Amino acid sequence: MLLQLTLLLSALVPLQDQRAQWDALRDAKELKPRLDAVRAIVQDAAAENKCGNVVGELLDFAVKATTPPELRVAISSELAACKDAKTPREIGSRLGKGQLFEQRFLMDCAQHFPEEALDKDIRDKVLKGDETSLREYAVRTLVAHKYMPAVPVMEAIVKDGKDREVLAAAVWGVSQLRRNTPEWGAWEEKLVAMVTSKQESLRLAALAELAQGQDVSLEPIFKAALSAPEWPARSIAIEWMARQKSKAAVTALIEQFQKEQPGSRLHSDIAKQLGKLTGMPLGDDSSRWSEWWKNSAETFEFPKNAGGARSKDAAKAAPPSGTSVAPRFYGVEINSLRVIFVIDVSGSMVEAVAELPKEYRHESSAKPTRIDVAKFELSRIVQALSPGSAFNIISFSTGVDAWMDGLQEALTGGKTGGKAAGGPKSGREKEKIEKEIEKEKAKAAAFDAELRKKAQGYIDGLGANGGTNLYDALALAFEDPLVDTIIVLSDGQPSAGTVIDPVLIREDVKRWNTVRKIKIHTVSIGTDFDVLKWLAQDSGGEHSFYR
Repeated sequence: MLLQLTLLLSALVPLQDQRAQWDALRDAKELKPRLDAVRAIVQDAAAENKCGNVVGELLDFAVKATTPPELRVAISSELAACKDAKTPREIGSRLGKGQLFEQRFLMDCAQHFPEEALDKDIRDKVLKGDETSLREYAVRTLVAHKYMPAVPVMEAIVKDGKDREVLAAAVWGVSQLRRNTPEWGAWEEKLVAMVTSKQESLRLAALAELAQGQDVSLEPIFKAALSAPEWPARSIAIEWMARQKSKAAVTALIEQFQKEQPGSRLHSDIAKQLGKLTGMPLGDDSSRWSEWWKNSAETFEFPKNAGGARSKDAAKAAPPSGTSVAPRFYGVEINSLRVIFVIDVSGSMVEAVAELPKEYRHESSAKPTRIDVAKFELSRIVQALSPGSAFNIISFSTGVDAWMDGLQEALTGGKTGGKAAGGPKSGREKEKIEKEIEKEKAKAAAFDAELRKKAQGYIDGLGANGGTNLYDALALAFEDPLVDTIIVLSDGQPSAGTVIDPVLIREDVKRWNTVRKIKIHTVSIGTDFDVLKWLAQDSGGEHSFYR
């Protein structure tokens, strides 16, 4: 009798522990015990090979509107440890139903399970569905799982051409799954044909995929793209040409260099690529490069390290003679006339700064806070940007706010027009035209000054509170069709918004940027967060860290 009672009690203890874990998950006021409860529930179930007993209830809890996003991320991550067949089946059965955030969570979970049945559900219920963001996510997941039966669906999207928002993702998806297979040759021929498509997204997507290779026979395509009207195509072509280490590439780059607007992103990019390719320290003066190449092309030989990455010391060295000095934000060089500053104004930005940028000056003797320094740096860079620059400021905490609706708003006045065009003019006509040009220049200068004054008013009003919604701030910045450079400053891990998992944020931004070619510079304050380093690394940007 005593033995039976002991066995009964020993069986009840685990049940009591499990109930306590579920109670903590549902009812604990603090986040940490709830996260601990998720971990304990899943690990205990996995240890007993009984994940199927908890997966349904965990998914039900995760898709409640009141569940904090941090708990959703924890549930998705922990379920990856559940290897039983019921887990992916349960996820697949729920796909295609519910609100967007529920479907997004299920797709987060699905990425951990490269199971054929689940991938079929993703293809049929999501990739063929109506929600654009989920369809793009489905492409990424199916590519990661190497699910070849998804290729015909992606190819159908490309061939149809009507689903413009998913076209680039579909081109990328087919290219990833076809590359290094016997079918690649036929697909490459289709990519070459797409480069002349009337649809910009299709042209850019095809060009970006062709640029992954080194096929010199494609040089005419990239040479033509150097003068394309859309700047992302020119950016892709610049990168491809710079990798060729050929005199024809140098010639093409120098010719395009003279056409790009001084101070612009691409003007700076070509100067840097030419410097790495040739080893010549001629700065960003296109006329110097043209004169040098005219005299040197015939006898020039590429240095052994042509095209190689510069050392950090070389990157920080004084610019060569003839190079203009770009304005800096927290030490990060800004070479752009189309830039968006994405600034963290969460509650932790009221903490005191441990390490100040060298340029920081303040009349107060009090220890400045992170938001104090950010506002100072913003004020300084707004005044230092080249005349005529289009810029915007997006601030984020729990929510997201923008100073202007977009960069186009910064370009709606003060433009100088081409009134001097035409044939020969009389002396009186020339004088009249010159006066008109001067009037337009004065109008542009006044508009520029007023724009910066309004920006300062927005900066002065910034305060710090709430969480850290990095994802939605980046998404808003990417909505602007004119931006070519984004600068992100943050002092905390993502804690609010559509996505808070740093790995998923990285993957989504990489996907958005496949054809956009936006350069992302990042600044970490307090702690050097991986997600900011990733964003800069993936886009060819620069990263700075201040304690």
